[in-house]
Formats: sequence, C-alpha cells, structure tokens
Amino acid sequence: MPDHPDHERLAAFQAGDGDRRQRADVEAHLAGCPSCAEVVASVQEARSRLALLEEPALPPGLHDRLAAAVESRAARAAPDGPVPRYRRRPAARPVPWYRRPVAWGAAAALLLAALVVPFLDRSGGSRTTAGGGAADSAQEAATASGAAAGSLPVLRLPGEVSAATVRSELATGSQAKAALDSAAASTQAATPGASQGVGGAAQSPDQAGGRYGSATQASRAGPGLEPCLPAAAAAADPATVPLRPAFFIQGTYRGREATILVTTSAAQPGRVDLWVFPRANCSAAPLATERVR
Repeated sequence: MPDHPDHERLAAFQAGDGDRRQRADVEAHLAGCPSCAEVVASVQEARSRLALLEEPALPPGLHDRLAAAVESRAARAAPDGPVPRYRRRPAARPVPWYRRPVAWGAAAALLLAALVVPFLDRSGGSRTTAGGGAADSAQEAATASGAAAGSLPVLRLPGEVSAATVRSELATGSQAKAALDSAAASTQAATPGASQGVGGAAQSPDQAGGRYGSATQASRAGPGLEPCLPAAAAAADPATVPLRPAFFIQGTYRGREATILVTTSAAQPGRVDLWVFPRANCSAAPLATERVR
C-alpha cells in the first residue's frame, strides 16, 4: 500500500468492515506504520468508551406528556365534521425520541468525533514508515508472561539507544547483565520470582556508571508495560519464541522517546533482541526491532 489509508478506512478496518482484500492491505500497512497503528488503537479506545454509555434517566411521565401533546395537535389539525367509519384508523402511538436508534447513533457519532478527531490532527503530520518487526505470522505466545514483564527493571540510558548501545550495557553494566542472566536461567517465559530478584545483583552508582541510581532504588516497570511482551512475541520470528523478558530501557530511539524491551529466546539460547515501542505504550505492534546478538 504506497500511501497511508485515510481515517475513514482505518476506522472501518477497526470495526471489521471491508472485504478480505481491503482488510489484508490495511493490516499489512499497519505492520510497518506506527502512526496508522496508533490511529487504529485510538479508534478502538473510543469505541470501548462508547460501549460504557448508559441510557439517560428521563423525568417521570415524559412519555405520556409527549403522547398527549401529539394527540392534541393531531386532533386540532383534523378536518371538521365526523370522519366516516371506513376511513378511521387506530392512531399509532409515537415512539419516544430516546428509544429511536437514530438519536443514539447521532450521539455516538458526536462522542466518537470528540474523542478521535483531536488525536488524528496531532498524528496526521508526523507519520513515518519506521521499519520494525512486521507480523508476518502472529504467534500465540507470552500472554501469561505479560504480568511478569510489569516487574522488570527499567534502565534509563542517555543518548540514542541501538543494538550497539545494548551490547555495550550488557558488557559493562552489572544491572543489565544480571537481568539478562536471570532471564536466560529461567525455565519459563517469565522473569524469576521476587525472592531471587531480576536486578538483585545491581552495583552502586559508581560501579554501574552512575546511570541507574542506587541498587535499592532501581526503577521497576509498572503495570502499563505488561502488554509489551505479548506484542513482541506476536511480531517475533516463530523460531525464536517463546521470548523471555530481561529488562526495559527508557530512552531515545531514532529521535523519538521510546520504551525498549530487551528479551532473550528460549528456543535459541544466547540470542538477544530489542523491541521498540512508543514511550510507555505497548498497545500496538513494535515500531522496530533489532537483534543485539
């Protein structure tokens, strides 16, 4: 797909509309376009919020008052004189406005526009085609390990982060090396238990280069990063899954603020990959991936 799909087409894709070929084209585009993927994610969030709307409470007796007003108006507009029996028809009771699908549809459309349009305006001018781990064949993997990813250590590295940067950290940084060793030693696609501690071997600021703070104050990933591991596994080469999470990096990747997940492979011991996501947002596929070693 040479051009970005318009917003209507992205919204239709999220809603499940369109024929198989159109959906396949959009899905292939989303795999390599983080901006369009964010648009689809925002539409999904807006629809989820709409589903939570409840029918408003109306004043008691409103329906009866409206029906009486309509009947009174119809009576005043009727022609003078009796109406022949054969022309008489029972009066249809009007449907209350709040029970009409059109009214709810209009309200839903207004709310959807209010939630989505500001985001589309912000993202429209910043679209890129940053390459990444395209989901050639999504794998069923690591969803149960998402909770473990939420407790990983978070390293904050200055400057641009790349595969070479991570290799250097694994060679010289005790906290990164200890986290990777713990992930490699685990027998399941998850970090070791809290008693062992993923970052328990972290050294002092002087020993670790002064980048992580004290060993007792090492930052831990919050619950918002739990989807990172399933998203990475879905984009991974089937020969490398299941993935084992080691640690997160908060830094800059190709000029963009990013959250980076570093993993090892249960199927290929010794393999290390990094997975790039928007800062603190793993709701979509990775923006990019690199093999560290």
